[in-house]
Amino acid sequence: QRRVHGELIHQLHREWKSQNLPQLRFRSGLHTGEVLVGNVGSSKRLNYTVLGDVVNSASRLESLNKQLGTDCIISGSVKCCINDYYGDLRFTKPLITRYIGKIKLVGKKSYMDVHELICEQTHPNAHMYESSAMRYGAALDLAIRGKFDEALHYLSECSTKPEEELYKRIMEAKNTGADVEVVVQTSK
Repeated sequence: QRRVHGELIHQLHREWKSQNLPQLRFRSGLHTGEVLVGNVGSSKRLNYTVLGDVVNSASRLESLNKQLGTDCIISGSVKCCINDYYGDLRFTKPLITRYIGKIKLVGKKSYMDVHELICEQTHPNAHMYESSAMRYGAALDLAIRGKFDEALHYLSECSTKPEEELYKRIMEAKNTGADVEVVVQTSK
């Protein structure tokens, strides 16, 4: 059975913890687009690398994981690619994702939709994860429509870092009028 990398990392954590080994933290940011891939440099010093704006955006998404307490952030364009790939299958949503909001990356003029990649529908706990993602989405939707108290009620039982981060965004929007859908990236 295939699993999203986050579940595999959690499995490794359990095994390593039982053996008193150090824990591994793995985060990723996924974006799609055109890149330049290959050997760059001279005949004396070649470096196989990947270059392009997409690489920089993926790197920024990866760093957003720490702030949000997530393991894998994907851009809206990656989510569209996933949906297009699986569109002909009977599964309407092969992967469970959570819409986090919009982010304006450093040096960019427009906002990018960002989602947390949680797990596959075939995961044993998929129902629980999907329920949590739906509660988060409902709270965000209510907050976007200005119903802050109702949104906060949805988050009253939440305990994950992404939900805590959304709670802070809602409180800021309620108190200052800030756009609750916009995630402010605190580091590069």
